[in-house]
Amino acid sequence: MNANQPSQSTLTAYFVAALGALLIVAGLVWAMYRYANPPPIGANRAAERRKNLEDTRAADAALNQYGWVDAGKSIARMPVSQAMQQTIKDYQNPEAAKKELAARVDVASAPPPKPPEPVSKYE
Repeated sequence: MNANQPSQSTLTAYFVAALGALLIVAGLVWAMYRYANPPPIGANRAAERRKNLEDTRAADAALNQYGWVDAGKSIARMPVSQAMQQTIKDYQNPEAAKKELAARVDVASAPPPKPPEPVSKYE
């Protein structure tokens, strides 16, 4: 046997070590594949997401149309784009806009009327 050639047992050990390393890497790749891929969306999850989308679209639609927030206090809702244009127009004169805003806040947050006095038990 030549001194420079590895023995049969050394070659077998190298082969087993390389095969073991490949199996470990394959196991790690498989584990990461399982971890990174979520399970498919079931029918109930799809229905829940569809309902959430409809609710979101309904809320967005409410922001883009007129309506009453509180008719008793004369608080109305207007489309967002028109509200932004109105704000820009109002703030051409900042002092008047501040006074008008303060007046609207006073109307919107007016204290409720006092409750009626309790009836006396002697009446």
